[in-house]
Amino acid sequence: MEPGKYHLYLTITDGNQTWKFDKMFEIKGADAKAINKAAVEVEKDYTFLFIGLAVFILALIIIIIILLKKKKRGEDNGEE
Repeated sequence: MEPGKYHLYLTITDGNQTWKFDKMFEIKGADAKAINKAAVEVEKDYTFLFIGLAVFILALIIIIIILLKKKKRGEDNGEE
């Protein structure tokens, strides 16, 4: 749950009885963290972790390719 202002409008019906709730409330940052920590169904979002890992691996591959090409050019220049 994100911190912010919320509006709850709820209607409950049980047979012949109906209850209506209409309430504005605000969840502060510290409250949101506590609620999210206690909630069982909150899924963690690992999107940025996966993107960061993919970028790191791609950068590592590019660096290895560049270093191998430089090494090969150095060997080619030494043979001539």
